[in-house]
Amino acid sequence: LFGGLEVDIEGRPVEAAAFRKQRAKTLLAVLVLHRGKETARQELLDIMWPDSSGDRASNNLYSLWSALRRALENERGECPYVVRHQAGYVADARYVESDVDEFEAICRTLCFERPDAREWMGLYARLESDFFCDLLPSETGCAYIDRLRESYRRRLVDVLVTAADRLCDVDEPQAALWFARAALDRCDQRE
Repeated sequence: LFGGLEVDIEGRPVEAAAFRKQRAKTLLAVLVLHRGKETARQELLDIMWPDSSGDRASNNLYSLWSALRRALENERGECPYVVRHQAGYVADARYVESDVDEFEAICRTLCFERPDAREWMGLYARLESDFFCDLLPSETGCAYIDRLRESYRRRLVDVLVTAADRLCDVDEPQAALWFARAALDRCDQRE
């Protein structure tokens, strides 16, 4: 999701043409961003079509859901990755992995695990290579995605600052400087 939506099924990339409707990608992203938690139907309607009437938004959701499931079919014609329940929709965490999960794992390590300059420089390199782009930069016009994008930007800066402080505490100023400079590059108001 960072840098844009890329989908692989069983190791094979899903072609962009499979997502005939742009909103199908947005729906998938919203479900994945809920990280295995069910999203209520009404919440999806409010996220996807905040200005539409109930019936029109519901019809749009049903149409979009069908398009998304078709785009995500595996070789056997099945789509176990996204599931509709009576009360809501979910990206099944047993089958769906996301770089958001990787990002969160790196953040937890930098905030809570014992500082290790060598290991953390590897994490720094991963942040710079895998998470230098915004969350879903091509998704425009969705207030929910916009809020999450901004939240992840702030989270990254917070984590970089925390890591720099923690590295200073264990007398690793050179590694701390890398994290502090990255935080400053991303948000110069946090100097």
